Amino acid sequence: MSEHDPSTAADLVAAAKRRTENLSPDADAAEPMATFPSIFAEVGTAEFWLAGIESYRVLVPQAGVLSQAEIDAWAEGRLRESAAGTFFGACTYYAYVIKRPSLP
Repeated sequence: MSEHDPSTAADLVAAAKRRTENLSPDADAAEPMATFPSIFAEVGTAEFWLAGIESYRVLVPQAGVLSQAEIDAWAEGRLRESAAGTFFGACTYYAYVIKRPSLP
């Protein structure tokens, strides 16, 4: 089981615990209470993703990942897919509720 592909509640709790290690020296005593994995997907037309597509036009070149021309071509491709009803976009989110250890 990969840390990036948790498939059971126990795996999610273990991943949450590992991710809390950077939060404080007491993180090993933190207790994962709950996890909320979710996926958001759009098929056909981009509604949720429109803002992201437009944001990437600014953020990606600023980060030096792609040139403005390259990201514009990518964005225009996604917009054409949306107009044609063939767009697909998905992302996963994992939220964790962690109980901090009691302070001495």
